[in-house]
Amino acid sequence: MKEKLNAIRTALNSALAYVEDEHGVTLNVGSMSYDQNGFVSKLTCTFDAEDGSKITPEAINFKEKAHTFGLSPDDLGKTFEDWQNVKWKIVGSKARAQKAPILVERLKDKKVHKMKAEQVVGFLKLTAA
Repeated sequence: MKEKLNAIRTALNSALAYVEDEHGVTLNVGSMSYDQNGFVSKLTCTFDAEDGSKITPEAINFKEKAHTFGLSPDDLGKTFEDWQNVKWKIVGSKARAQKAPILVERLKDKKVHKMKAEQVVGFLKLTAA
């Protein structure tokens, strides 16, 4: 059953890509609960910014909570390097995460990781220096 759900999710994401491009939105198929008769899933939609950039719930959360992390809402989208010269970009924050609430995207492969707020603040200072 899980293989079938994965195939359905892939097909849904492909079909939704057309709607995203056509209407300037970002759509996300959430987790699926299922039984032998079918499945239930949540579909979330966020409208893209006027410049075409994607606005995610995590980006909105970052802008609302940035000051609690010692950051500025304007830090969203900023890039920095860590101590291994890996380049990262701030893409949002997780509302419930306590240890590592900041979401950062590794620029070389676009993979999103969680990072501690203190680390991000420190890396931004080092990069600015």
